[in-house]
Amino acid sequence: VFRLALPIPQGFYVVADLQLSREILLDPATTKPDLVYADAELFSAGVPNLFSRRDCSANGPGAHARKGALPAFGSRQLQSMRTVCERRTNELLVELESFALSGENVDVCFQCLRLTVRVICEAGFGYCPTDAEAWHLV
Repeated sequence: VFRLALPIPQGFYVVADLQLSREILLDPATTKPDLVYADAELFSAGVPNLFSRRDCSANGPGAHARKGALPAFGSRQLQSMRTVCERRTNELLVELESFALSGENVDVCFQCLRLTVRVICEAGFGYCPTDAEAWHLV
């Protein structure tokens, strides 16, 4: 378990062990404070949603939402997502290399956001946004 030094009040933890992660998520004694989930509920008008459910047990109130989202993360879908992510990342690396060779300034954060939008659109929805669309969504 690692605590990342991010500028957020409640801290950010990463659990690198799959079995330990599963135990933490399924253990009802490890429910998280509302503060952790508040931002996720901004997208659903304050109503608990898939990303804000505090009870992660198999029959908890969020079980139907997790079960509904599960097919999107099957091995075939994940492999497809990985392929899109690798291809789009390699494209970005080529672009960044051209910026470096030309000496032109580049906003790496913005480029990474554009990469994220492209990957989500293509891997999640099968839609390849144009540069203009990707820039607009960022």
